[in-house]
Amino acid sequence: MATSSLLTAAQALAVRLDRQTPDSAGVNWLSVPFARFGGYFRRQSERLVDVSLARPILFIVVGGSKQISTGATTLHHRPGDMAILPVGVPLTVLNLPADNGPYRSVMVEFTDTVRDRCRQLLADSPPVPPAASLTLPPDLAHGAALQQAMGHLLAGIGTVDPALMEHRLLEVLLILCRAGYGGHLLPAPSQSIATRLRAMVRLAPETDWTAETVARHLAVSVPTLHRRLRAEGTSLRAEVESVRLEYGHTLLVSRQVSTVAEAALRSGYGSPSRFASRFRQRFGANPSTLSA
Repeated sequence: MATSSLLTAAQALAVRLDRQTPDSAGVNWLSVPFARFGGYFRRQSERLVDVSLARPILFIVVGGSKQISTGATTLHHRPGDMAILPVGVPLTVLNLPADNGPYRSVMVEFTDTVRDRCRQLLADSPPVPPAASLTLPPDLAHGAALQQAMGHLLAGIGTVDPALMEHRLLEVLLILCRAGYGGHLLPAPSQSIATRLRAMVRLAPETDWTAETVARHLAVSVPTLHRRLRAEGTSLRAEVESVRLEYGHTLLVSRQVSTVAEAALRSGYGSPSRFASRFRQRFGANPSTLSA
């Protein structure tokens, strides 16, 4: 299914969802076996602060634009763009109507049952490097595999039996997880505080992650944060630095940056030389060899 066809199908679903009764957050939900689809509609600009979700959501913008901020990073989405809203990560969201119409988006919320099934299917698969952004890159979002899977999924709403709906949801989940979004879509049911910390830092590695900032986002006191991290055999500094180095490594290997200085800056290091030094200690190689 071509990109324009998927966007047209999503726009039609958004209009259909307008007929559902909105929940307390103003989302019009339609439940189907193993998932529910949400429609979001706003005629005026809207800014939501510290958005927190019970389950991860995949969304596609179908009208207007959406901005998502995590720390100092802001992601921009236009009609046809897709992204993941993860669990346990505070987000600031800005929904902006277009000049000629309202803001609209369609969301897919996968149930725990279908996500557990996806975990089982991926249990023996080799690990995949985590995606560098919540926004799906163009080659994934507009690639044939996801376009066709999403097209089949939307076409099946209210027309296929539960077994086939589960199959279509699993196809979308598997494509996304194999592209590095498993950590966002399939978080462990009960995560350690270190795991929650790493997930948060991974979304905005350049942010100044002080103990006070981290504790506030994780809803614990600073002493409790340090105590629980010590109990898990780690520390705030170690976890933040580990995530930053992993992120810098991903940027260099994937050629998303062309210089070590840029990788250092985007990874939260004010000093390229310190980044290079810590990089050598962690990976046993000079970052410049990866950017050459």
